[in-house]
Amino acid sequence: VHSDLFTWSYLGVLLLPSVILVRALGIPLERVGVTLIGWRQSLTEGAVATLALAVLAAVLVVIVRLTGVIPFHAPDFSILGKPEYLLHSYGQEFLARGLLQGSLQRFFDDRRGRMSVLLSSALFALLHIHFGVGAVVLTFVSSVPLGLLYLRHRNLLGVTLLH
Repeated sequence: VHSDLFTWSYLGVLLLPSVILVRALGIPLERVGVTLIGWRQSLTEGAVATLALAVLAAVLVVIVRLTGVIPFHAPDFSILGKPEYLLHSYGQEFLARGLLQGSLQRFFDDRRGRMSVLLSSALFALLHIHFGVGAVVLTFVSSVPLGLLYLRHRNLLGVTLLH
């Protein structure tokens, strides 16, 4: 389940029927976040949030390394070695924010969108159960700010960058 082939296949199994459904129902792509409307603000806020989280992560790594509070294990994943991850993230955000969160918000008439953010984050997190409970928790926690950012712009670019 940790191979590139599995993650791309899993995304394809979820994404392909979703795209077919969106097209078959005649749902405008703008309605599911595939738009350039507000792209500048979306990317700017995504970049600022990404930079803030990168600084926070770096500070936490330094603290953990210096104090030895918990054993430090460098991750074996490098975003630099996987430029296609951005495309994969866009697909995930299309499913989680554009399709799922947007649909839940319309279905529940959730004007502020907060319940839809929590619900879609929980459902999206459960799609990661094959990686273990820790991955589900981490996905849920990280999905909430992504969902809130999507609420601001209805544009997938900023949330994909932050992802």
